[in-house]
Formats: sequence, structure tokens, C-alpha cells
Amino acid sequence: VQMEQKQRSQLQTLQAQINPHFIFNAMDMVNWLALSRGCHDIARIVDSIAILMRYSITDADSMVDIFLEIANIREFISIYQLRHDYPVRFSCEISPRETVHIPKFTLQPLVENSVRHASPPPRESLDITVTVHRGERWCVVEVSDNGTNGDAEQLNRHLEYLDSSLEVSS
Repeated sequence: VQMEQKQRSQLQTLQAQINPHFIFNAMDMVNWLALSRGCHDIARIVDSIAILMRYSITDADSMVDIFLEIANIREFISIYQLRHDYPVRFSCEISPRETVHIPKFTLQPLVENSVRHASPPPRESLDITVTVHRGERWCVVEVSDNGTNGDAEQLNRHLEYLDSSLEVSS
């Protein structure tokens, strides 16, 4: 019984390695096909999806350099840009010499909230900024946007478990 469980575990480990490899090969084929047909926008999106997938399946619970997280966010925004009629601009205010390690996928959900829920002012782009403030023994990473669909007072009331008009979604 123990030998059978060991073999099953080894098989599952091999399958876990093969499945992503197959998916990446399939995505490479779609990318090549799109390029060969002159569909450069589709090729770019497929490439971005592959980059996001690689990032998400490798050491998901690790600490990463903030610039790696920011590169991942740029790929995410390039994909999401297809769904919006307005441009989404992303900037980062951090010194390139700065060394900041954060838990992987810390910033991506915050930026995703801006992309999904913030509406830019009429006839403007949605501007999302990540700013890093660093002290000797502390670091604050801030995600902000110029969107109009947010009520900070209501959000703070909700976060403090007080009455608010916010509806929680999935």
C-alpha cells in the first residue's frame, strides 16, 4: 500500500510538470500562428498570458523583488486593456536602485481592483500609480488611481465593520 501511494505521488508530480509544459507549448504554437497571420496584437496577448502563468505557478508563496511584481502587473494590464475603451496607464515611483522584497501577488490584486472598478474621468485615461516610501526600518507601498468610482469614507466604514452602503461582491 505504501509503495502504491509513493508511485501515485510520483505520477502526480510528473503530471504537474507535464501539464504546464503542454500548455506553454500550445500557447507558443498559438503565438506563432498569430504572428504568421499578421495578428500581432493576439500574439502579444498570448505571450502576456504565458508570462503571467509562468509567474503564477513558480513559488507562489515566495518573496519577490518589487520590480518582478511590477513587470507581472504590466503584463496583466496589457491583457486587461483589451476590455476597455479608454487607455490604462501604469507608473511606478520607486528608485531603480531600491531593493524591496514583497510577498508575491501582493500588488496585483490591488492594481486589478483599480482596473476593474475605477472609472477614469470623462475623456481621460485611467492612471494607476505604485509609489514606494521607504524609511530606515519601514517601507510603505501605495497603489492609487484617478478613478471616480470610490468612496474612501464608505470603504473605511466597511473595513471597520460599521454600517456602509458598500455591497461586497465575489
